[in-house]
Amino acid sequence: MAEKTCETCHWWVNPADKTIDPEAAAQCRRRAPRPRAAYEGGDNPPQIWPVTRKSDWCGEWESKKGWFG
Repeated sequence: MAEKTCETCHWWVNPADKTIDPEAAAQCRRRAPRPRAAYEGGDNPPQIWPVTRKSDWCGEWESKKGWFG
């Protein structure tokens, strides 16, 4: 059985945002997006999905197996 971390979770998605290192972190898509609290404009839009490390975990992990394969 896979370790229950963000890396093996169905909800963990590599972002299109090039400022996030896809080898180290990605976005958790488990809950609805939230606006960034401190956004002052500029070139980068707010990240509305939480960014987590692949070794992070929570109590809502779901296997990637079964959803699409």
